[in-house]
Amino acid sequence: MIHSRNEILEAWNLQFWIFGQDIKNQEGNFLLNKGFKRTRARGKRLTSSSAYELSKGDFYICLWGFGVFFGVKELGGIYLSRHDLEPYFSSVWHQPKPYWALRAHRSRMKVGSHLAVQSREKTINLWQQVFQWVADYEREAALWYTKRNYGNPFFNSDERKALFPLNDLWSNISGFPEKFF
Repeated sequence: MIHSRNEILEAWNLQFWIFGQDIKNQEGNFLLNKGFKRTRARGKRLTSSSAYELSKGDFYICLWGFGVFFGVKELGGIYLSRHDLEPYFSSVWHQPKPYWALRAHRSRMKVGSHLAVQSREKTINLWQQVFQWVADYEREAALWYTKRNYGNPFFNSDERKALFPLNDLWSNISGFPEKFF
């Protein structure tokens, strides 16, 4: 079931809150347990969120409190803000450092609706893959929390899914990118 754009944006923002809860979990940082590497903010950015990146072969993802960059070697990459679902396309598939510069430089990236046909097809493909990745992440997180926190109602898989049925939502949205950009 496709929801309204506003409902999707609220759920997308909630997903970043959930990532934060997964990081702060007293049983262990789920992102680090999944193989993500954490880079803490430095200098004037000490109050900024850390960057969490995962690179496996031709796949790359970087999460911050403000958004996500998702890349695949043969396609390029997209940035999605926490507060907007309009993708910013880059021919670069691996996010260059410093991570926090992305927000300032995203105006150089092409917005989804203004792309050439080939880039638009790549953007749609990346869009579908990032939301499917998030859906898979949620399924895996629910299972992990169930194993580690059996009986804790907040982190129990059934409770998490009842409170945050986002894996189904993200799987559904991944099939309909044209509704969002």
